[in-house]
Amino acid sequence: MMCSSTLCFGPLATVFLACGVVAAPRKQEFLLDIPRVREVELRSNMTLRTGLHAYVLIDKPKWEIEDWKMKNYTANIPYEWVDFYTNNLDDAGKKPHLYKLKEAAVHYQRKGANPRYMQLRLSSKGWKEIRKAMLPKPLPDIFWD
Repeated sequence: MMCSSTLCFGPLATVFLACGVVAAPRKQEFLLDIPRVREVELRSNMTLRTGLHAYVLIDKPKWEIEDWKMKNYTANIPYEWVDFYTNNLDDAGKKPHLYKLKEAAVHYQRKGANPRYMQLRLSSKGWKEIRKAMLPKPLPDIFWD
């Protein structure tokens, strides 16, 4: 998840579970508390530094990757898988389409009345590629990588 002046870190994973025939809830009922920390707090928080927990670093420099457009991602990591939702995430019962990023981008950029959403399944290979655009390099001694 990327925001204008913040970047969220942590493990990236998608898990799908199926237990019999159960109707999916229409709205998300749970909240995930993701701490917002400054560099000085991150340096002293060994739990966050393991890379196993999500956090938002709030006092980082602006990185080149924050100005990337879709074409930058499709040029650098076209092979990554994407969960593509043609009608956003409004209905929990609707499942995503699975595409490679390059193909999903075509669908995402099409004009239409419905909002769209896609979630990138970023692999280790893809992460190593896009982190090259994270200049200046973030806190090399504490940045989980």
